[in-house]
Amino acid sequence: MNYLEAIEVAKKAMEDAVEQGGGDDIRMTKALADAMQDPRIAQAFETVGLHDLLAEQNTQH
Repeated sequence: MNYLEAIEVAKKAMEDAVEQGGGDDIRMTKALADAMQDPRIAQAFETVGLHDLLAEQNTQH
């Protein structure tokens, strides 16, 4: 999965979790944790997080 695909997968997972949470942070967090059991979603968040970390480090140097 490339970076752009990872962004789309992670974004969709977050949107679904927010919808399932219905404004309740605890329910949203649980929905996201449940979604992260899917290896594709977990990989997407890992990819997006790694790229964000690298971008942040590059702006600090």
